Amino acid sequence: MTIDPDAIAGFDRPLLLAEGDRGPKLLRRIVELLARTLPAGTARRPPGAVHAPSLTSPSGYADAVAERCLSRLTRRRRLTR
Repeated sequence: MTIDPDAIAGFDRPLLLAEGDRGPKLLRRIVELLARTLPAGTARRPPGAVHAPSLTSPSGYADAVAERCLSRLTRRRRLTR
């Protein structure tokens, strides 16, 4: 599988890329590449999660989602002041 960074670099919407800290290394590399390539992408690794963090570590995943949402709100407030 290949990812063409130029093809996805224009996607500027906020995006949370979550993968477990106990997941496959290949998936970790893909998530890291996507997070670096997407202008508004953020990677998080909920502790104790495997491949699907929302299923294998629901509280860690919820924390990652909440953190991402709060950081976006905080940033937006700073920009509008």
